[in-house]
Amino acid sequence: MNKSLMDALRRYMRNESSTREADEVEKWMLLNLTSSKADAIFEQLFAELPVEEDDLRKERTRERLNRFIDASLDSQRLARRRMWQRGFRVLRYAAVVALGVLCLHLYHRLGETSTWHEVYASYGETERVVLPDSSIIWLHADSRLLYPERFGTRTRQIYVSGEIYADIARDPRHPFVVASNGSTVRVLGTEFNLRSYGDNDQIEVTLVEGSVALHVPTVKGTKSCRLTPGDVVRVDRGTGTLEQYRIDPSDYVSWKDQRALYFINRPFGEIVEELQRSFDVTISVQDRSLLETNYLATFVNGETLDEILTALNGDGSMEITREGDQYVIRAAAHE
Repeated sequence: MNKSLMDALRRYMRNESSTREADEVEKWMLLNLTSSKADAIFEQLFAELPVEEDDLRKERTRERLNRFIDASLDSQRLARRRMWQRGFRVLRYAAVVALGVLCLHLYHRLGETSTWHEVYASYGETERVVLPDSSIIWLHADSRLLYPERFGTRTRQIYVSGEIYADIARDPRHPFVVASNGSTVRVLGTEFNLRSYGDNDQIEVTLVEGSVALHVPTVKGTKSCRLTPGDVVRVDRGTGTLEQYRIDPSDYVSWKDQRALYFINRPFGEIVEELQRSFDVTISVQDRSLLETNYLATFVNGETLDEILTALNGDGSMEITREGDQYVIRAAAHE
């Protein structure tokens, strides 16, 4: 998790957030409520709070947390919700209490605001969603979308974790805002691809048509830029670096239409994560030295995973073995 969002969570818990920041934190919680990666975050946050010894208060917190889950997740997600058990010790289940503290006033607000819908695309799957303004969002594998039943009177805002392709209905009076892990993409009407997974500091935007403004908080301050069609911008929130590339937008093929993978100066470690999401397989890289190698490659002709790995191993630097859906990659032995 990037430092800026962690700091925002701390301010929220101390009731020091602005209204806008509190809203961002609350939507992040909804997107990550059932994610296992959030457990460690809440453990750390709870460790910074005074220890709670009141068993009755802990019980009330658990009850409110379950009501929050019931109110905020749809039936599909409810089937997989956490079942909070009685009789836990404070430190062992610190994340439950911390999450409850974070969720209390959001729970009360849910009944006062527009209903929010959550859509999740599992590994190896994509989802298509039509928004209230007729904009269309395609979700890539392991991605979440949170959107309201109706948009507000000033802006149209959604919350995303993962990768989406967006075709936004033009409405100059109501700018469209995509918020993702503390970053924002602001548009009027356009087509673009956004990749912003919560477990990765990299955020990448590819603009196919129209114009967007990108704002990304980093350790070195907010990075902002305006994109024109064909721009690919990648920002590392952990280091503050910004890279910009160009593609021919007329040649761009979206994964929403067919399997399409673009690896523009991306390290093999990130490529492996993308391949696991897209093909719903497990890839184990045994030699860490392989993870840092950068690749420039495009696959838009329906290549299989075996064909992609073979192409990436054009120099023979890797030894790739497969057993069913399990792939193991090692550095090739030197003769």
